[in-house]
Amino acid sequence: MKPKTITLLIILALFFVVLTQNADPIALELFFWAVHLPLFVLIISVLALGLLVGWFARLAYEKGKRASAKGAPAAMEPTTGKEPDTTDESQS
Repeated sequence: MKPKTITLLIILALFFVVLTQNADPIALELFFWAVHLPLFVLIISVLALGLLVGWFARLAYEKGKRASAKGAPAAMEPTTGKEPDTTDESQS
């Protein structure tokens, strides 16, 4: 097996151990809602949400990159709000 595959299997095994050790029920309170669920469900949900956000961010980045490659105007760069310095220091 490749080292990358072995590393992935070890990480997955450790993740499974962490999940099984965190089966205690918790109360997740958000504003005026309270949901009771096992901690490992919350861990998996947050992981899935992070993967989904990262995936959408990657798609948006690649879409912008393709658009700029086709000649679309680039995004405006942030400005400092200062006027450019036009004085010539060498004449003093």
